[in-house]
Formats: sequence, C-alpha cells, structure tokens
Amino acid sequence: NSVLTLGNETDLATLNIGWSQNTNTGGGANGAASGVLDALMGEFTAFLSTLSIGQAANAGSANGEFVVGSGTTVNVSTANLGIGSNATGTLTFVDNFTGTFDSAAVNFSRGLFDFGNNTLTIDTAGNISVTTFNFNGGVLTGDIIDLDATTGTFNYSGGRLVVNTFNGDLTQNGGTLAPGDLNLASSTTVNGDYNLAPVGAVAIDLLGLAAGAEFDQLVINGNVDLSTGAGTNGGLLDLTLGFAPGAGDSFIILDNDGSDVIQGDFRDLPNGSSFDEVFGDDVFTFAIDYEGGDGNDVALTVAGVNPLVAPLQLASVENDGGDAGGVPLADPVDVELLPLIGVAVEDANAGSLVG
Repeated sequence: NSVLTLGNETDLATLNIGWSQNTNTGGGANGAASGVLDALMGEFTAFLSTLSIGQAANAGSANGEFVVGSGTTVNVSTANLGIGSNATGTLTFVDNFTGTFDSAAVNFSRGLFDFGNNTLTIDTAGNISVTTFNFNGGVLTGDIIDLDATTGTFNYSGGRLVVNTFNGDLTQNGGTLAPGDLNLASSTTVNGDYNLAPVGAVAIDLLGLAAGAEFDQLVINGNVDLSTGAGTNGGLLDLTLGFAPGAGDSFIILDNDGSDVIQGDFRDLPNGSSFDEVFGDDVFTFAIDYEGGDGNDVALTVAGVNPLVAPLQLASVENDGGDAGGVPLADPVDVELLPLIGVAVEDANAGSLVG
C-alpha cells in the first residue's frame, strides 16, 4: 500500500525494467539484466520520457516485466518492450483496469503485451491509450482494440495478434492473426476492412464443429483482401486440425458480412483447390471455397478421409548361401516365391537387385 511517484509533468523521468546496457561486441562475458515492477498494490504515478521493459544493447540479454494495477497512472512519450535480439518484455494489465496508461508511442518486438478484458485505444483517449503502436513481434492480446485512424496509427508488421474485437480497418503486413483466445477456439471480429499481405498469416484451429467455440472463426464487417500489396500470392492459412471430422463436414473460417466479394486467395489455395491435414491415423482432405456460406465466406469442407499409409520398410536379403541379416540361408532363394512388396533380394552371384 505504498505510494511511488517518478517525475512530473515538466520534469520527465526515465524508467528501465530489465535493461542491459552492455555494448561490448568483442566477445567475453556479456551479462544479463532482469527486473520486475509489480504495481498491483498501492499507488504508482510516473511521468516518463522513456519506459523500457526488457531492452538489450549489442550484447547480453534482458528480461523485464511490468504488472499494472488500477492504482497506476503512467504518462510516457515512448514505451519500448522486448527491444534487442536477446530481450523480452512483458506488460500486463489487471482485469477491469481503472487506472491510466497513456503513451504517445509503443515499440513492441518480443514478449507479451496483455491488456486483459480491457480496451486498448489506438488514439489519444481511453484509460489504456497509445497514439502510435508499432507491433513488430511478440504476443498482443486482450479483449478489444479501438483504432481511430484520424488520430491513431496501428502498424502491424509482426507478432501474434489475439483479440476478440478490432474496431477499425486492420492492415496486416506480417505476423499472425489468431482469432479469439490464446488457448481455446474462439473468434475475432473486425469491424472494418481486413487487408492481409503475402507475408502475413491467419491461424485457424479446428477442434470441433461449433464456430467460435470449437473452431476458430474470423468475422469481418467490411471489405476483405487476402493478398493486399505487391504480388498476387496471398497470406498464409495456418491450419491446425485437433479432432477427426467426418466427410462433408464444413467450417466457415471467415464470415464476411454483406455481399462484397472476397479479394485474393490464401497462399497457394485458389478457389476450389484442396489440401491435406493429418490427425491420428487418418488423412483429411479439405476443399476451400471463397464463395461459401451465404455466398461470400471462406469455407473449408472435408472432401475425403483416408487412412494414413506408413512408409514401406524394405528388408534386404542377400542370397550368397551364408547369413543375411541374421537369417541363415542354406539353400538358394527362389525370388519368384518371395512377396514383391517390402522385400529386396540381392543375388550376390549375379550381382543384381530384385525387389
């Protein structure tokens, strides 16, 4: 229940949590830095020019963690999370957060930014607000992201985005959009246009037949372009099969509103093409349709189920009257009497291989 204050509105402070300043590039001991600031209890107020959570220079490693409770008020010009090849930053907010976190810019490359069941506002308003969010890596997760493109900027070039709702146009120039929850099948709703670049991916888990509960679903209330930017190839569909569906089972993995046609295709998956996924001892063939559902959704349908065929194990038998593979051969082997599947016979006298 203590009170901690850093800086003020006219004299900004710097806060480093897990910051390795080692710039040695010539080898030797590089060192490691780690730090945790747990502000779940008490009152923490900070007026900062820079907040660094897990930042490393040329050498060494860094790990920083900042746990933000409702008694926290942070105003910062630039917040850096997981900056450096050996750095990890973690920023988590308590659920039902009532404090204030206001940053003009966030640079996020490695680690976790978890805003819980709260709303992250990409704007100048809101109790968790960031004017410019540069999302380059790590995991960004929480309930709702509100993007006001007139006053805020969301640059998505890498990392894993796991949110329930994204309000605004979402342009994905890298990284992986994983609908819903980190550990369960769920859904992500984009209330705006969705544009996927060829270097980006959408991760879909199929764990059952119920949309948003047993398999992931992306819901778009706007226009959809799966191959935006340069080139004609689309973003990657990263599918994980976690159960055994039946032939004919269908999954609407992208529910597109209205009647607007989906632009582009997922990478190497034109309309009507098929691909295989393995679960257990079976191979499941899925056909993809970009005019599925009510005519403009992406649907996957199980077109066939076949047993997984194990690779053939070849046994080599040498007919030289001696011991071949531990099996004594007293008499010459008549190769015509041997099964032709999975057996290779070498006649040492003739120097030929028969199989």
